[in-house]
Amino acid sequence: MSLKVAAISVAICICVCTIVQAQYKLNSYELSAGPAITLSNHPEFPEIKDPSFVISAKAAGRLNGNKSYHKNYHYPYLGFQTTIASLGNNSVLGYYAGLMADMSFQKELSSSNYLELTLGMGASYFTKPYDEISNPENVVIGSHVTFSTNAAIALVHKISDVSAIQLKAMLIHCSNSHYQLPNVGLNMPGILVGYRYQMSTPVVDENNSEKIVESKKLRPVIRVSLGMNEQGSSTKPVSGPKYPIYLTAFYISKKISPINKVYTGLEYYFNTGSKDYILSQNFYDEKINKRSSVVALTFGHEFLLNHFSLVTTLGINIYNKFHQDRIKEEEITGFKEKFKTYVPARIGFQYYIKDATRVHKNNLYLGLYIKSNFGQADFLETGLGYTF
Repeated sequence: MSLKVAAISVAICICVCTIVQAQYKLNSYELSAGPAITLSNHPEFPEIKDPSFVISAKAAGRLNGNKSYHKNYHYPYLGFQTTIASLGNNSVLGYYAGLMADMSFQKELSSSNYLELTLGMGASYFTKPYDEISNPENVVIGSHVTFSTNAAIALVHKISDVSAIQLKAMLIHCSNSHYQLPNVGLNMPGILVGYRYQMSTPVVDENNSEKIVESKKLRPVIRVSLGMNEQGSSTKPVSGPKYPIYLTAFYISKKISPINKVYTGLEYYFNTGSKDYILSQNFYDEKINKRSSVVALTFGHEFLLNHFSLVTTLGINIYNKFHQDRIKEEEITGFKEKFKTYVPARIGFQYYIKDATRVHKNNLYLGLYIKSNFGQADFLETGLGYTF
């Protein structure tokens, strides 16, 4: 699967799943704009000459109670957001455009004011990614299409029953998950002001009598997946081959509420890029396949929305000999470089064949994830799993 297909698939799948699973109406629209800062997070980061500027448009609707899990999320708003932005150096970084689906949670402060927390995920497009000949200075983004996440907190003041103004602090993060180097990644915080128009007051049925019978049993889960990346640091070498990474995993899972599932287990990775490096550099004389592998103890959590779930994991590498030996061989002493050989993490989404808020056993799922090591993108991963 190419990065472009994967990223666009994420955006489309999230949007379609949001509409189909939530079964709600879009009746709230907003337009926001304001200054932002493109953060320099690497010694080779291009010079930021000008302030960034962001324009964002969004359509949203409130979960109305026609699904039993709506109550468990306290009837949040689900929305679709498009964003365009300058990045502070038009000649090197160009412009950004993003499409994300998001979920917003509101906390009333008074009859006319409330706070709103928003989390989103989707895909983004950059007009001037790295090019070895025409744009070699852009170490930030190595591909036109990347994944994108968004977090925001807004103070909203109601002007009337149908309109409101807002002040929003926002952070956008973009990365192609080390699929195509360079990939320092974009981090852009901003302050936006905006106007919101709500066509009608959402009608919420808080007396949905439908009950979900919770299973308290532990369930075994197996998962297989395929990852792809370029070998190297965040900035080099570029234009290298894409190496497959094969994963098998076994977990024990448990639902702790209608919308929350936790699990823990062992993951095994075989990295063909590591093997190629070992062979080409004569790094080891024996046990090549074993030392090209990683074994991790993983702890995970899922937010469930019917067939769809948002996944986050954190782990401990209990075997990662090649990467740890390579750190020693290259005499790298930095704490972060050492620590990331021990701490894998993952964020992604899964689609279950059966409604995961109701069915905890005999359920097949498909997944797409971004794997990282202590915050640094590692590879893009697609998987197939089954809960017994």
